[in-house]
Amino acid sequence: MNFDSIITNKRVIFVGPSRILEGSKKGIWIDSFDTVIRTNGGFPVQEKYKEDYGTKGQILYVNVSFSKMRYPLPCKQYKENGLEYICFKAGLPNAETLKEYTKYVNCRSFMESIKTLSKYVPGLLSGSAALHDILQYNPKELFVTGMDFYLAGMWEWDQAYFDNYLPQKTLEQAKVRKAQGKLIPHDVESNKNYMISLYNQNKILFDDEILKIVNLYKN
Repeated sequence: MNFDSIITNKRVIFVGPSRILEGSKKGIWIDSFDTVIRTNGGFPVQEKYKEDYGTKGQILYVNVSFSKMRYPLPCKQYKENGLEYICFKAGLPNAETLKEYTKYVNCRSFMESIKTLSKYVPGLLSGSAALHDILQYNPKELFVTGMDFYLAGMWEWDQAYFDNYLPQKTLEQAKVRKAQGKLIPHDVESNKNYMISLYNQNKILFDDEILKIVNLYKN
């Protein structure tokens, strides 16, 4: 199946890893979309999260750290749970790895969206680039949920994200960098403003939780 056929003219939802969905019981609603897109360790969805986060996932976007730290990716398990595409932030894996992965799922890179958007959004986050990438294929609707823009703190990933979203090694490295006072090159406000601009142009939709975070919620 071609990538565009999963998105073009489809009702699509991008599900982030924020804990703000815990207790929401939005799983059935999320699974009602034609195409469900998740990121990093957000798929397959753990049993304890299914009521809130749903179970479907046709597309998975992964960043460089995740694809390296959790190598090799469990592509057979992905396929068994319905995944069709992995989208890599950097270029595609080496030929040997790619050959193994594509036994089960299709692989593509969203590097072009990274290159394009990084010119306009300082400290670009993978989520912003993924939304830009998805929009190139003209979904009928692109809903965004499960994002909190680091409300729990830039470094508190173990608190901000649901369990197993990031490899343990990544979490440990973040704690070391935090203790050293080193900042990661992400600009949350620029990314937030970019996503708000997409919302204001009617290119994406936010659920009430995100609207409250970005001060756009109206009773």
